[in-house]
Amino acid sequence: MGSKVTFDDTGVVLEDGPRTTAIRWKDTDRIFVFKKDLVVVDLICTTIEAGSNVLNFDEDAEGWLQLVEGLPVYLPGCIQFAEWFEKVAFPAFATNPILIYKRGAP
Repeated sequence: MGSKVTFDDTGVVLEDGPRTTAIRWKDTDRIFVFKKDLVVVDLICTTIEAGSNVLNFDEDAEGWLQLVEGLPVYLPGCIQFAEWFEKVAFPAFATNPILIYKRGAP
């Protein structure tokens, strides 16, 4: 069974096998997106940081697209999916990390 990401007005929850981790939006410090080179394909990944609490998941997680598209609703100032996706996706096989949210950033 793969990972599952769910979210609501209070925060995000990652279910990864028997492990469940949650981060509240009000505690979120930074969100990064980047790409992993898996030789034949690339995998777009997301890292959400809140102090020492960190969620790492990728585009194969159930709910990933809905989450990344909805982030600006819950975190004002977060870069829209349409603005960062191609910058991360291309060129192929490059990591292309982007900070899409930082608490307190203008």
